[in-house]
Amino acid sequence: MSNWLAIIPDVFSTWHIARGTGLAAYVLLFLITGGGLALSLQLIPLKARAGFLGLHRTTSIAAAIMLLLHGSILIFDRHVAFSLADVWVPFWASQKTLEMATGIIAFYTLVALVFTSLRSVMKAIGFENWRFTHYLAFPCYVLAIYHGVMLGTDSSAPAIRILYQSTASIILAMTLLRIGKSVGKRVVAGENPAR
Repeated sequence: MSNWLAIIPDVFSTWHIARGTGLAAYVLLFLITGGGLALSLQLIPLKARAGFLGLHRTTSIAAAIMLLLHGSILIFDRHVAFSLADVWVPFWASQKTLEMATGIIAFYTLVALVFTSLRSVMKAIGFENWRFTHYLAFPCYVLAIYHGVMLGTDSSAPAIRILYQSTASIILAMTLLRIGKSVGKRVVAGENPAR
């Protein structure tokens, strides 16, 4: 029994928790981005949209919590000395500055997306502003995947590579479909799609 207890700090080290919460947050971010695209592509049946939107909001909050844990746990890591500023201020870290900054900016962008999706905030800012804000989901996703690929200690593992490649391919394909649909509507309406 005591041998089993001795491995707990190794299995549940701050670094393992940071890796796990980072990967969990990425998968949730993929689901959020893909879900938002599915809604805008009208792939979700009308009857299911209300429930889907509730799940979409809940998943967004869960992703923000995972990212909060992901960054916060690093402050307690004994092997890499991260300060509060290293973890929460973009471009502050002296090592891997850009890679750290992209993750931090992705976190703040996700928080803005979650905040503006609260019903009271949506009413206050109006649909057009909410919609404009939600275009930030795309740079948020790109920043997050860059951060994960460049800093993730498991990025070279085949399963993680497949995870990043397959999810990024799905988001890219859905984004291209969404752009094509938007351009098609403008062409049908007689607008110049180049504008």
